[in-house]
Amino acid sequence: MSAAKPATGALRPMARLERWLLPPLLLALVLLAAVEPRPEVIEEGAETRVQQRILLQDTQINESSGLVCSLSHPGLFWTHNDSFGAPRLFAIDQRGQTRAVLHLRDAPNLDWEDLATWRRSDGSAVLVVADIGDNLHVRSGVDFYEVPEPSNLPPPQGGEILVKPTAHWRVKYPDGRHNAEAFAIDPRSGRAWVVTKDSAGHSALYSFSVAQPPDGKVITLQRMAALELPPRPRVGKAPHHAQMVTGASIAADGRWFALATYSVLLEWPLDADGDVAAALKGEPKLLTPPLLKQLEAIAHAPGQRAIWCSSEQLPAAFYQLSLEP
Repeated sequence: MSAAKPATGALRPMARLERWLLPPLLLALVLLAAVEPRPEVIEEGAETRVQQRILLQDTQINESSGLVCSLSHPGLFWTHNDSFGAPRLFAIDQRGQTRAVLHLRDAPNLDWEDLATWRRSDGSAVLVVADIGDNLHVRSGVDFYEVPEPSNLPPPQGGEILVKPTAHWRVKYPDGRHNAEAFAIDPRSGRAWVVTKDSAGHSALYSFSVAQPPDGKVITLQRMAALELPPRPRVGKAPHHAQMVTGASIAADGRWFALATYSVLLEWPLDADGDVAAALKGEPKLLTPPLLKQLEAIAHAPGQRAIWCSSEQLPAAFYQLSLEP
């Protein structure tokens, strides 16, 4: 015998419960969506204007991880590869051709992550390599190597130039081991700044002076400030990519400090003292570069409001972005 069917219009006990609970639940969801703060979404097509693109011709540069504009040769760039590559600095011209290669002696590339340049008090231009990567947090200290920028470059295909660093700073953090990829030097004072990298955006700012010659002792960095970076959703990138600091730069006039992440660039104005810690208390200008595979390095363009950026992986290219309003 078949089971008796419910009378027309009758509701099962669960159906009655759903009828009474569903409207309040829907109302609660609507109210939550209205009040919950949402991170800024960077829309497609909102990229900062690209003024120039230089495609690198040298396939040896497959992990461009540091970038500076030459102080001795206008229009020339210096870059280097990432960890465990040969300890070399590449000079690149505006056509993307390699003009010279410096091979550093006694400066192993454990994890070269950034590059900075400045002029010493005698007017000589130097390049400072930051060997500061430590993804596994196993290094008791990190290293910075200074080499003079050649005043004369050999002809193309002239072979590598073997150079010995003129200074080597061995430093450690005051509060444990950190991974970092961002390093910049204030051109006015020689004060160096390091910003750590964290996948959750919990970065920190540290400082020491490259104006002081190293004395062979390990230097303890000064912790200057904490830096919290929020997630920023962007088409083609994960939100946390905007929280991971990958490069730094200070403009040649010392007036601007910028950080790179995998997704966006951030820039702050500096006061006359070049106090980066004070600047980071303010809101940065948000810059949206082209979607790059792995944005790793930035360098302010000398004499103009623009910034260059590069990416790891081939094909490698440098992009100049306008900083004008």
